[in-house]
Amino acid sequence: MIKLSIFKIINTMAIALSLILLLNTQVAFASPPASEVAPCEDWIQNMQFIVEPWRHHSKTYYSGRVRVVHIDTMGEPVCCSSRLVAYLPDSSDIFSGRKCLQLRSVLGGYEWINFSGIRSSYDSHLGLLLKVPVSHYVDGTSSLSEIVKIRFNLSTETLVIEP
Repeated sequence: MIKLSIFKIINTMAIALSLILLLNTQVAFASPPASEVAPCEDWIQNMQFIVEPWRHHSKTYYSGRVRVVHIDTMGEPVCCSSRLVAYLPDSSDIFSGRKCLQLRSVLGGYEWINFSGIRSSYDSHLGLLLKVPVSHYVDGTSSLSEIVKIRFNLSTETLVIEP
């Protein structure tokens, strides 16, 4: 009798723990993973990663001083290979005068970026705002989409994510 009761208790606890884990997993993916702006690693700048055709996956702003490029690292990592690479002025770089930054998911990259869906606006005090439609691959079977807003400010030579 005691063995049966202990078995029932352990079984009930296992079911409860499974439900808690399932609920926590669903809550964790109720919103997309965070995005970040990070320096480009050397390999990320490889031209073979620019999505074809190039003319449809590259845009310039500020009379060509800022360029954004859609790259796809050819399926690696498997789920999240799309990134937005930005080249902008950098007065501290005495060789090229530019820096390379990437917009990506904190998990590595995005499932996709709708490059043709990028919208821009300009505020003379804040700089250029791009609204970038992205999709996050979250749990092996589903995706979550969002618009990531990034702000270029040439006077401070910065690129930041806005809320």
